[in-house]
Amino acid sequence: MIGEVANGYFNLRALDRQIDIAERTVSSRRESVALQRARSEGGEVNELILRQAEAELAAAESELPRLRQQHTLQRNALAVLLGRDPQQIVRSDISVADTIDEMNVPARIPAGRPADLMVRRPDIAAAEQELIATNAEIGVARAAFLPRISFEGLLGLRSASGGDLFQGSASTWQLGGSLVGPLLDFGRSEALVNQAEARQRQALIAYRQAIQVAFREVLDAMAGVRGTEERLEAQARQVVALRSTTKLARLRFEGGASSYLEVLDAERSLFTTELDLVETRRDQLQSTVNLYRALGGGWQSSLQSSDYENTY
Repeated sequence: MIGEVANGYFNLRALDRQIDIAERTVSSRRESVALQRARSEGGEVNELILRQAEAELAAAESELPRLRQQHTLQRNALAVLLGRDPQQIVRSDISVADTIDEMNVPARIPAGRPADLMVRRPDIAAAEQELIATNAEIGVARAAFLPRISFEGLLGLRSASGGDLFQGSASTWQLGGSLVGPLLDFGRSEALVNQAEARQRQALIAYRQAIQVAFREVLDAMAGVRGTEERLEAQARQVVALRSTTKLARLRFEGGASSYLEVLDAERSLFTTELDLVETRRDQLQSTVNLYRALGGGWQSSLQSSDYENTY
């Protein structure tokens, strides 16, 4: 539940940022259309440039309804996770704090040995308890084979020491009855033992599989953390470069050194990359949540991260 709420919140904040980018882009392109329309009417540019500017404006405007719809759906889903009633879902909004660009992620990957952290996972704990229970079942089933001999009061015997336990007709009758009884159940006791041992083997396999799945999820989550960090750095550099490219393309167009198509290509690339950068930032935050869940609920920063990294 904690992981779902956190991922939903990060997605909501990412959509907020993408809506801001789209609204800013729409505003900028409207200004560009108005400018090109005035130039077209004055004979400074041809109609093709005006129509190209209008097409780019429409493309940006079409993104806004999609992003706003996703924002509403995510807000409703998050409200349900928070346990709000229908009236609250309709009338209230989700309070937010920092923007997605201001949110911090743990500076380092979790420290310590993965096994020390993963044992807290509910699936591993449940599989372990199931294995313990099946081991107990084997003990109960095997006990059915053993004769239940009382060491006192064997048909009036005053004591039943190791020396006289198997002497005399009375003790022989008692011992015989105890031994013969389990052997005349037509194999039921043996079947129970076999069944218990089979369940124990099955529980052992399930326990091993739970550990394998847990390790895979930890490795996947760690790969996600590292991958999104690298992708975020690269896309941030790309946005900076595209902003400069867009500015230079406009200057070249104003100076008559290039066509308006160069400006449109630069603006289109910048808009797309800015949206992608927000998604990558969201993915980085969510990959940290996935690692939190894979480790069964977080980690202690006091452990040595070198120990954890050396494990892998």
